[in-house]
Amino acid sequence: MEAMILGTAAAEGVPALFCGCDACVFARTNGGKEIRARQSLYIAPDILIDLGPDAMYSVHRFGLDWTGLRAVLYTHSHRDHCCPDNLSFVRYPFAHGRPDTLDTYGNHFVRRLIAAIGATTPDDEFAGPFHLVKTFEPFALPNAEAVAIPSHHRGDGEESLNYIITRDGKSLLYCLDTGHYDEETWEFLKTIRLDGVIFECTNGLVSGKYHGHLGLPEVVEMKARLTDQGTLAADAPAAITHFSHNGIRPYAEMEAAAAPHGLQVAYDGMVVRL
Repeated sequence: MEAMILGTAAAEGVPALFCGCDACVFARTNGGKEIRARQSLYIAPDILIDLGPDAMYSVHRFGLDWTGLRAVLYTHSHRDHCCPDNLSFVRYPFAHGRPDTLDTYGNHFVRRLIAAIGATTPDDEFAGPFHLVKTFEPFALPNAEAVAIPSHHRGDGEESLNYIITRDGKSLLYCLDTGHYDEETWEFLKTIRLDGVIFECTNGLVSGKYHGHLGLPEVVEMKARLTDQGTLAADAPAAITHFSHNGIRPYAEMEAAAAPHGLQVAYDGMVVRL
């Protein structure tokens, strides 16, 4: 399995649109790996996790061909993860050379957002069939299997999701927009064997700056627990992503801090191979 991390920033991006903080000034000045679009994960050629506001930018930037895209999985309804307007362009005459529909997956909040764009009720399938995801229940994807686990992110009634994708005998956890998992999730993960994991690290090198997110200290703790309970192979690739300008440091500093813990610092376009 190959997974491309299309974007590696939190909601505001790096550099943020109107920001003059040290992190954003450094990114504007130095470019390269310091430039971070809003997060998304592409498992070529047919699966995407989070179709967000920077989708077209990422497609153009990395020369991607999404005519073969068949499934979009949404973690939750925050605007940096779910931009339903993009689905308006799946059908003819906006798209040629592909089927008219695209299967989408997510929670009730995402379903309502998608239904509001070009449809009158949640049951209208203007872009393609919507599949309501239930946590801990595996479901089929094109040439793959997925299972959602609850993240620990929001307190307004929305259950945010993290996804484990299994393809060709390899399993990858995309751990986005979450604090420490609840014990029920840890117990479920004892039944799973992961070959790789991509952790959110919104707080960068800072611990606990935002509730419902991780910083490097918390990522290290979660990685250790996954390894100790036998879920994650000791030598499995592990990366950190989804950085906010409020906790991020220059890429070289992030790399120096993460490497001793067996963690790669993701950059836009980085490919994780299992």
